[in-house]
Amino acid sequence: MKQLKPISIAAAVALAVTLGAYPTHASADVPAHIQRTGQRFSTSYGFPTFNWSGHDWAVRQTDGVIDWGGPQAADPADNRAKWVNGARVLPNGDLQIRNEGIRGGVEINAVESTGYGTYTFEYSADFNDMDPHNVLGIFPYDMAEMELNKAAEVHKNSHGSTEIDFIEISRWGQVSRPLPHGGVTYYPDTLWGPSRYNIDQFDIPAGQVTLQTIAEWEKDYLRVVTKTEEGEVLSDVTSTTRIPRDTGTQQLRINLWTTESNKSFFAGKQAYQHADGDEITFHDFSYSPEIGVAANRAVANLPIEQPPAPQPPAPEAPAQEAPAPQPPASLPSAPAPAAPADRVAVPPAPAPAPAPESAPVSSPAHDPAPAAPPAPAPESAREDLHENVPQIAPESDLFDPATQAAADRDEDVKAAEDGKDRKPSDRKPGQATFYSWLFADLRSYFGAISNLFIRFGRM
Repeated sequence: MKQLKPISIAAAVALAVTLGAYPTHASADVPAHIQRTGQRFSTSYGFPTFNWSGHDWAVRQTDGVIDWGGPQAADPADNRAKWVNGARVLPNGDLQIRNEGIRGGVEINAVESTGYGTYTFEYSADFNDMDPHNVLGIFPYDMAEMELNKAAEVHKNSHGSTEIDFIEISRWGQVSRPLPHGGVTYYPDTLWGPSRYNIDQFDIPAGQVTLQTIAEWEKDYLRVVTKTEEGEVLSDVTSTTRIPRDTGTQQLRINLWTTESNKSFFAGKQAYQHADGDEITFHDFSYSPEIGVAANRAVANLPIEQPPAPQPPAPEAPAQEAPAPQPPASLPSAPAPAAPADRVAVPPAPAPAPAPESAPVSSPAHDPAPAAPPAPAPESAREDLHENVPQIAPESDLFDPATQAAADRDEDVKAAEDGKDRKPSDRKPGQATFYSWLFADLRSYFGAISNLFIRFGRM
């Protein structure tokens, strides 16, 4: 093995230090709201805004300060990637987002930056019926430089732009994929090592489903849980490897967009150019700077399996007194208000019972003392939040970087996700895409030939 010269090693170390530097800021002309010691970054980028779930949201437009179209695929009608006003709050308080397929994606961002803490989302759709080229994404992302760097550069994103895809749902252009793909992905701050970690991927059930995704994000800690309304856990994964740091400038985003990843001739070349629109309904969103117990909560808008109600010591009451039978504590004593057709009615909270209320709350990060008075609310369960990294719950799978190759077993999905272009690109049109298309066509061609040999070999 050829040995590196000392000067080469020194140069490599210097380059690594330079590339690995944390996002920097100029000492002068830095807006007060971007300071780490004061208020957080906040902007609507001049886009239309609305309020939902206690937060102000901006709706991305085709024209404006964000002057590129990625990751939305370009409309072949005019070769422009477009964004539409596809977000509206329904009378019942739900948020409905709808894209127009190849004619435009929809993206909203929380105006106020949020950082470490717990993010909880409840949303529903027939994901199996989504256009195979459309992608639902829920993630924080840093675009602050678009607002701040108007004269001299005062803000520089981390290498990964603080992107943490709490979940992305799509077939990524694979029209033959049996079920839509769910994935948890993040992009580290620095260039050294892998630039992308896909820590979990899983199937989304067919039919109309309501999902709950809970993300707990802390320094050097990320846990994301996605489960169905029936309580089936589709994904529960934890990572402590190169987690993006809270820069104070990233903003939470939800988008529904069209990917152009399917360019294979045999799979229907440029089939994404005919993608139709889809619709997703968000029932609830909450953010708290606390973490530690949220991943154990049941879906708030759906029935919660309650422990059996306490029963009398013995049925000694005479029959003639005919006392009214005691219903289980989890059932309402009167009909609940009518719920929207696409959601399940929420039964009122059960009547307080001494025994359950005195039981301690179990948390992956903190267990109250058994002798303590009634357990505190979940948000106050951890007082040492900023001092210790929470413990990993036994039911959570810890992501191991050594298994990255296995986690990325689906090469087509990985290639499609890697191909996302959220930032302005200096590449000339077609500079890199010709070879990627050629490679995809050749791979599909040889794959088809291989399948033919296998099929004839079985005859």
